[in-house]
Amino acid sequence: MTAPEKSDAAKAKAAKAKQAKIDEAAAAKERKAKQDNARKEAESAAKGAETSLMAEVAPIAKEVNVRLGKANKNDSDATDHRLSAALQLGEAEAVFKERKVKGTSFKAWVEQNIVDLTYESVRKLIPIAKADDPVAALEDYRADNARRNRKSRLANKPATAAAGTTTTRAIPAAPTGSKDGAYEVAQNAVAQITDTGQVEFARGLAKQHGFVVVDEDAAALVKLAKTKPLDAYKKVFRTLDVKTKLEAVTWAAGEIGQTLSSEFAAPAAVDKDDDLAIPAALDQRPAKAA
Repeated sequence: MTAPEKSDAAKAKAAKAKQAKIDEAAAAKERKAKQDNARKEAESAAKGAETSLMAEVAPIAKEVNVRLGKANKNDSDATDHRLSAALQLGEAEAVFKERKVKGTSFKAWVEQNIVDLTYESVRKLIPIAKADDPVAALEDYRADNARRNRKSRLANKPATAAAGTTTTRAIPAAPTGSKDGAYEVAQNAVAQITDTGQVEFARGLAKQHGFVVVDEDAAALVKLAKTKPLDAYKKVFRTLDVKTKLEAVTWAAGEIGQTLSSEFAAPAAVDKDDDLAIPAALDQRPAKAA
């Protein structure tokens, strides 16, 4: 091979190698673009799945909170309201299990959206609502709680003294200033009252001294407000109607010296007698055919 031929061959080889590098760079860029697109599509799909899931269970949370509110007001149908709420919570739990959306959980949803029940209470109520005889199951559940409470009270009663032994009392020491024996007498008397009577008695005493008696769920909300006030605010905020939410947002803006930068439409009128009514502005259901 002549020198010119060798030179031409070397140039051709170098050009080929250069083109191969260009092609490889283009292929790598294309692969990266495809990976980025796939990642964005996956993130979008996940976000869409979460949004869809929350939209599906949002009406359940609203109705559950309404029913629990009625049950807590000692409504004549309190048991029915509580069992219906438990059934609906069971439906929501089934939706979470079926959808299996990453980053979501039934437990977190309950803690963020259900006002009057802790997750532990929900976990216990759902099987009761699914029982063959839900009312009987609920009564059994309450009876078990009552038995546990009575057992606890009995443990705090004065112990019977055996012959030649000294009587010991498993009750709190009487507060300073109490008359001799009066505190123990009161403790023993209260222990004989029914569970409901004890609660009413405690409420009356607390009121006389400027205190109130609340259930565990309300106490949990107060505790949350002390440790994580924003989380407590969010939990209560979700239970408000549209008009009150707007008032709350306006107030919050004013507290930091700000004003709302856009106009908000006045909430549509709703039927005040229907606790489950959806304002027209929020109703996303398809229009009914004429």
